[in-house]
Amino acid sequence: MKQNVYVAQDKISGRGYRIIFADNDGTLCRDNVQQDLRSEKNPIGLPFKDLAYVHIAVYDTDAFTFENVSAREVDILRSYEFKVEKDVQKEDLDKPLPKVEE
Repeated sequence: MKQNVYVAQDKISGRGYRIIFADNDGTLCRDNVQQDLRSEKNPIGLPFKDLAYVHIAVYDTDAFTFENVSAREVDILRSYEFKVEKDVQKEDLDKPLPKVEE
């Protein structure tokens, strides 16, 4: 079986901060966006425009080998049809998040 290998990247710093294995772009986004994006439940996450998932390799789970591929940024919004409980309004995007106590 083969799995895609992705890196979660902070576009502002240009650094990858996590390697992720997923079957395809859709499952990558479905399973990881909530933990990487800033929200009320995850105030230390990245703003949406700062997050990128980059496909960097394919891993063969039978042969234990990696095949490098040309780096390709995943289009998060086209890869998975996210279901939202309410429509997001511009006011919601501009509203400051609560401070996190350390």
